[in-house]
Amino acid sequence: MSPVNCQKQRERFFLERSIEAACFEAEIIDERESPDFIVRIDDRFIGAELTKLFKAHDTERSLPQAQESISSSIVSHAERMYKSSGSPPTHVTVCFGPGCDLKGLNRNQTASALASFIQGLNLGEWQRVV
Repeated sequence: MSPVNCQKQRERFFLERSIEAACFEAEIIDERESPDFIVRIDDRFIGAELTKLFKAHDTERSLPQAQESISSSIVSHAERMYKSSGSPPTHVTVCFGPGCDLKGLNRNQTASALASFIQGLNLGEWQRVV
């Protein structure tokens, strides 16, 4: 089963359990991408979008969503800097370790260092680095 199908099954499971717990008379009419489901409650149709909730146990560190936002911002900025330098197209995968707290980083400086690092690799056409 594909990861997308597994995710959709999990979402449906949680939606059905939520409907049961709320004691609603509801029927799931359609599965989609956005919203995830169309549900009929009485004579009304409601869109249901299911989202993961992260609970931070360590209040000194950033939430996973914040970490993802920061890392995406850094990589996007580095990509813009790299492209504007006229360097050849490359395919690069960047992963920030899950234990790294990114909120204290200087994002511009980190993006600049990342772009410079990739330029320094002097990758040829169709070369890839992870």
